[in-house]
Amino acid sequence: MSKPAFCLCCLLALLPALLCAQCSLDGISISTSDFMSCDSPANITFSAQLDLNSSPTEYSYNWQFSDGASSALEEPTVVFVEPEVYIASLTVTDLVNGCSVSDTYQFELTSIQVIEETIRVCASESYQLPSGVYVIGAGVYNYQDVDEDGCPRITITTLQVVPDYDLEIEVLTCDPFVVIEGTEVNVGRKYISYNQTAEGCDSVRTYYVDSDDAEVVFDDPVVPNAFSPNGDGLNDTFRPILQLKPGSQLLDYQFEVFDRWGKQLYHTSYPQGAWEGVYKGEFCQMDHYTWQILMKVSECNKTRDIKLGGAVFLLR
Repeated sequence: MSKPAFCLCCLLALLPALLCAQCSLDGISISTSDFMSCDSPANITFSAQLDLNSSPTEYSYNWQFSDGASSALEEPTVVFVEPEVYIASLTVTDLVNGCSVSDTYQFELTSIQVIEETIRVCASESYQLPSGVYVIGAGVYNYQDVDEDGCPRITITTLQVVPDYDLEIEVLTCDPFVVIEGTEVNVGRKYISYNQTAEGCDSVRTYYVDSDDAEVVFDDPVVPNAFSPNGDGLNDTFRPILQLKPGSQLLDYQFEVFDRWGKQLYHTSYPQGAWEGVYKGEFCQMDHYTWQILMKVSECNKTRDIKLGGAVFLLR
């Protein structure tokens, strides 16, 4: 009986299949440590679950990340800075048998949305915050909720209060009538003017028109009861607004501001001078301050001294 012929070609054809059958890996799956997709930057630790079909051997790990980072560690920790979509790729190689398996993992990082808004309201008005709460008074209010993707969203509302003006002004005239804001008012009458400031807040002025033996025609200065020196270009300074009429002359003027303990913080003899809420180069705190005006006025050929005082609230 003859022996079967040896087929070398058949053996070579079967060799790759025989070798691959010895590979211990069937596949891998990538997992990560817990992280919030809404947070960036984020530190994320990656690991792989090996699907084995035989006893473990030795493996090498080749991690590649779409931001350019790479690692040969089994469980690398990578920092991702920018909010975007990332891809992590891993190739695990059986170092004994030379077989490799690969997998990819995609994830997205988004930043927490911060909305900053500045709202100006009149002193007599309240404002409803995004939380639904109504507030009165200047300040910074924070509110956190979630956006349409379920990520945290922070709304920072800076509330600025614009003062209302409610003034009572005594008008003394040496004529039987006086023209106020385009309206002729007789002596002995009261005239009320309803206006709005440039910010749309109420400004009510009540004029009392009268005459006396002094025959004076000088209106008292208009003095705001609050101001906000915050550099926004609105109500940043505090000063009286003089109301000189034809026939009257300002001979002397002194304007002073004091703190609640009577210390003088500001003084000027310039009618256009204004206090900026500063004392010796330092910003004064939010508080009530008192003011005083000393004037000498010539009216209708007569001279009189005027002394006025009041309080102002400094808003920060």
